[in-house]
Amino acid sequence: MIRGGRAVQKSGHVREYLLCASCEQRFGDVEPKVSKIARQPDGSRPMLDLLGNAVLATDGGNRVVLPGKVNTAELCYFGASILWRSSVADRVSSCSLGNEHNEKFRTYLLGTSQFPDTAACLVTVLHEDDDLGPLLATAFSTPATEHFVGHDTHRFLVGGFVFNVFTGHALPDLA
Repeated sequence: MIRGGRAVQKSGHVREYLLCASCEQRFGDVEPKVSKIARQPDGSRPMLDLLGNAVLATDGGNRVVLPGKVNTAELCYFGASILWRSSVADRVSSCSLGNEHNEKFRTYLLGTSQFPDTAACLVTVLHEDDDLGPLLATAFSTPATEHFVGHDTHRFLVGGFVFNVFTGHALPDLA
């Protein structure tokens, strides 16, 4: 948490009664699957074994990889569930999908529609080779929304993943 310009590590959880038992179970079916491939307490990262081969190297040393054996649909659903819950929760003021996207994500998460065509999900696996890698790989952040012309970016960290979900009618080119 950042308070008064200082970063403070807290172990508390953001808690708020939000969902019925059926919806909690729906999200609970995907969460263990993602937690099994996230960074583990022993430092292992099962996700790395599931990723495909690198297809592009950039000057910064980042690699673009094919999903390989990663269930991208589950990973995206997991990210969308965290994002939507944060957006509709009263206790998370840093995140807002807005009314239109709140509804689109709600119906997607209920299974009555596809992932919104005015959204995109980009998931990055953190490298532990850089100075902040080990620290960030164990961090969790609540989603935060940034507004841009034509789209919003919603970003959060969890289990060694960085989720970037873009919403709007002029999505950035991710290629």
